Amino acid sequence: MKGSVFPSRGRRSSRRVFCSETIHELEKKIQDQSYIEGAIQRLALILSKRLLSMRGIECD
Repeated sequence: MKGSVFPSRGRRSSRRVFCSETIHELEKKIQDQSYIEGAIQRLALILSKRLLSMRGIECD
């Protein structure tokens, strides 16, 4: 199997500047168990679709 699940970012910087309001908002979100579970489910769905796509299997 050739390819990568995570495509190369090229020369784009992955650094992002966070202000204090954004940090506080993120801290509140990670305390919410349902938010964490939803995020895990979304990541699993994205990874599953990419892996299936790499094998030539389409799913919707």
